[in-house]
Amino acid sequence: LPSSLPAAYTVSFNQNVYNPVPSIGSLYAYTYVIKNNTSGNITGFTENSDLTNISTYPAGSYTVYGLSYQSGYDLSAHIGTAFSTFEGLLAANTICGILSSNTKTVTINPNCLNTLNLSSTSNAGVQQANQIITSTQIINSGINVTYRANNSIILSPQTGSGFSAVSGSVFKAEIGGCN
Repeated sequence: LPSSLPAAYTVSFNQNVYNPVPSIGSLYAYTYVIKNNTSGNITGFTENSDLTNISTYPAGSYTVYGLSYQSGYDLSAHIGTAFSTFEGLLAANTICGILSSNTKTVTINPNCLNTLNLSSTSNAGVQQANQIITSTQIINSGINVTYRANNSIILSPQTGSGFSAVSGSVFKAEIGGCN
């Protein structure tokens, strides 16, 4: 043991502990990175993970990542660039930050109304609503259609012009929200 404390000592490293070294007192911020799953590009950064702006986040599939990064860094320069490039910059410590280890996939559906009222003849495909579908449609032979709503699907038969699925058609009703 040294005779007097504190004793002199030396610490050495074979590699940098952190490169670039953040400035003393640097603060970190937290935001969300929104990646468009079709293009693989960054669509935006948002502090509250709000994707309701349809001009910024139109219908499609997105993955939301959390990002802790050195405050003051301008992330906007990365909007529209490949997410994989952004990940590479983080891995190389070119950007001082780290992505969360968990993600959330979000699908934004076009024109998904709370209530959908259908009449006349049906086109093939999926008709969906957040809450209720009411239909007096006629589904003709050769047409494959699915109705999907969270709360209820009301098929209204009426004399002469109510809901009907003609022989040779395929009709499915599903309880579940817009996909």
